[in-house]
Amino acid sequence: MGNINIIVISAPLEEGWQGTPDEFRQEIFSTLTFQADGAFLTGQVGGAMPTQDVGIYIDGQDIYTWDAETSSYQPINVQPIGSLLPYLGAVAPKHYLLCDGGSYHKTDYPDLYALIGDSYKRSGDITDDFRVPDFQGRFPVGAGVGDYNPLGNLPPGDMREINLHSYGGFEWPRRKDTKHVNQPAANVTPGDSLVYTGVVSTTYTRSVPPYVGVNYIVRSK
Repeated sequence: MGNINIIVISAPLEEGWQGTPDEFRQEIFSTLTFQADGAFLTGQVGGAMPTQDVGIYIDGQDIYTWDAETSSYQPINVQPIGSLLPYLGAVAPKHYLLCDGGSYHKTDYPDLYALIGDSYKRSGDITDDFRVPDFQGRFPVGAGVGDYNPLGNLPPGDMREINLHSYGGFEWPRRKDTKHVNQPAANVTPGDSLVYTGVVSTTYTRSVPPYVGVNYIVRSK
């Protein structure tokens, strides 16, 4: 958008013209002419989305600009297709989908499908459909191996490689059974076998920090 210069011109009144203030105002308005120059915004408001570049397309609260690479109008949005965002709403906003494992037709979201493909497809799904990831009860983890100790202040450790589009972790607490022996320590000498009496203690471990439940959404168009 640029600057637009508007010049308003009023015709002169005849010499000796008389009248009331309202009549004067009407006389001035009836002779006004406008001249404008500068950079005008071209485009279209409402209707069917143009199939060629007309400048800008406005549909309700959505604004679209022409994308020369795809030869189509694309919504103005700083988030690229495939962006994952936490969202407090129950229903995904326009141009987004809830990451609930839902199934969609490939041709309805071709750009998103080009990014994730059939990574989240399930057995028995329709061939022409694909699924978005299911983030219900899950959190995102960066793909790759990474550095166990980037600051260099911890003992050496191992990092598990996280594959892109993969699921992992445990949805329930880990169970650990500990077998106890019943043999006095005073009677134990090197090489003796300890006697297992069948006593087992079960402990559960779970590393879930305090959390707030949100929905995750993915930019789809």
